[in-house]
Amino acid sequence: MGLSVFNIRRNVLTVLAMLFFLCLSAQEDESTLVSSDSTFTMKIYRDGYKVKMMLYFTHPSTIQSISVERSELNGRQFSQCKYFDFSEKQLMDTIIKTDNYPLPASVDILYRLRIINKEGVTRVYPPVKLAAVNTRKSN
Repeated sequence: MGLSVFNIRRNVLTVLAMLFFLCLSAQEDESTLVSSDSTFTMKIYRDGYKVKMMLYFTHPSTIQSISVERSELNGRQFSQCKYFDFSEKQLMDTIIKTDNYPLPASVDILYRLRIINKEGVTRVYPPVKLAAVNTRKSN
């Protein structure tokens, strides 16, 4: 009886996000990653000309900062495209963001997460591949 409207809404959003990610992971998609330590689930997808990223965290209160990095398929050099600093604010368990300056849709792109926890430990997770869009028209 002590549940506030905010807590109810947050719980409903958490359940919906979990169901969404379960459906996505059942599709065997290269652009979805569930971390081996169950820290997060990441889904990268194209929405028209935009690249969207959906992140779900199991224990967001343990995270200090998150960096989303991208690279062309060779994966030699990653550059940061999104950064979230949670030292002074509460991290939500679900984040949906847009890559404002994505690489061209004609090339495969790798996205990965670099997470620093509250103890200062940095973990870099394996990248997921966002496949290029076939721009050639067939006859």
